[in-house]
Amino acid sequence: MRRRLLLVPLVLVLGAWGSCVPVTGGDDVAGMSTAGLAAMVAGEDWHYVGETDEPAFNSTWVNFIGRTKMAFRIRETGVVDLQGFADHAGNGNALAIFTLPVGYRPLNGSRLMAICDTGPCMIAISTFGEVIPLTYGGTLGEVWISGQFFLDGPVAA
Repeated sequence: MRRRLLLVPLVLVLGAWGSCVPVTGGDDVAGMSTAGLAAMVAGEDWHYVGETDEPAFNSTWVNFIGRTKMAFRIRETGVVDLQGFADHAGNGNALAIFTLPVGYRPLNGSRLMAICDTGPCMIAISTFGEVIPLTYGGTLGEVWISGQFFLDGPVAA
């Protein structure tokens, strides 16, 4: 009896993949477009902070030499990717690294996890587009960000 119960879920799972294969003749299943999916997933090109015609670093923030440059882009509808290393040569904490331009700012603000030289930290993205590292103790020097947020994310009740 036990052997039969194991076989049924396996057949059900494998059967669910059957509709994902192309139909006879090599055409895609109706409604699917490989080019459209690739364009949606790829999104736009990266915008590199501090480069010509791109947002500038605030205060004494710069790209961390020898590491991935601070960059952002919109990928899919309403999803913003943010990644890169930044170095802060000044004193103090909670100074905005840079400000996202209009169209890349979250409607309700957002938070991302990041790695700072003081350990794990949070990145606050304000409704005004400020990208601010939040640390708890120590002087902030370096930040590594790799995450995404929604332009119109959920709101707390």
